[in-house]
Amino acid sequence: MEQLLSNISWAQFLAATMLILAIYYSYLAYHYYPREIRSLFQKKYQPGHNPFSFKQEQEETDASLPQAVATPAVQHLPFEETTDDTFDRIEELVERIKPVLAGFDQAEDHSLLLTVLKPILSDFPELKHSPFSPAIIELIQTEIKHTGSASPSEQEIRAAWE
Repeated sequence: MEQLLSNISWAQFLAATMLILAIYYSYLAYHYYPREIRSLFQKKYQPGHNPFSFKQEQEETDASLPQAVATPAVQHLPFEETTDDTFDRIEELVERIKPVLAGFDQAEDHSLLLTVLKPILSDFPELKHSPFSPAIIELIQTEIKHTGSASPSEQEIRAAWE
C-alpha cells in the first residue's frame, strides 16, 4: 500500500478528486434540475434584459393585458425605503383580520367572508400596492385554509381590496 501511494503526487490526487466531484455534481444537477438546465441553454441573450428585474416582467405582463384589465400605474417603494409606519399599519391590519378569519366557519360562503374583509382592507389602501401585499394575501389564504375551507384566489382578495 505504501508503494501505491508514493507513485502519485498531491497535484495528481487533487486533480482526480476535483474531476470526480465535477462529474458527481454534474450528475446531481442533471438528475434533479433538468428543466432549469435546459432553460439556461435554450434562452437567447437579449441585450438590456435583466432576468431578475421584477419591473420589466410587470411591464411585460401589463402590456399583454387588455387596457381595461391592466393594473394601474402605482409607485412601488423598494423594501429599503419602507418606513416604520408601514410596518405599524401592517400589524394593525393583521390584528384586525385575524379575529375575522378565526371566526370564519368553513360552511360559510367566500363571498360573505370577502364582504366582511372588504371594509377592513379598504382602510389600508396604501398596503395594496406595497411589497408586502402578496404576504398579506397569503396570510389571508393560509388562515382560511386552517379552518378546513378552500381559500379564495388572490384575484378575489385583490378585488375585495378596492
